[in-house]
Amino acid sequence: MIDDLKSLLHIDGWQPIETAPKDGTPILLLQGSIIGLFYYGTEPELVNVHGEPMGPTWIGTVIVSDLVHNDTGRKMIKIIGSEATHWAPLPALPAKADRP
Repeated sequence: MIDDLKSLLHIDGWQPIETAPKDGTPILLLQGSIIGLFYYGTEPELVNVHGEPMGPTWIGTVIVSDLVHNDTGRKMIKIIGSEATHWAPLPALPAKADRP
């Protein structure tokens, strides 16, 4: 399964991060060999180092990483949110007949 997810690194359609939608649409974000499923928005429980609510940012989960094994979630938000270089739309789901 990890190899299948790593194949996302080679999908067509990666675009510069500056063109990513910021309307809450879920997308894939890429930072080096890290890929995450993210959306741009706010979450009330996310606070900055001063305990103040964070403004809009990329929120989501890392799904593929050669650098960090079995490590996903909030602590990666700042890394991928602030340093992501590319984005891609989510791939289409397989036809219903092809799904398990």
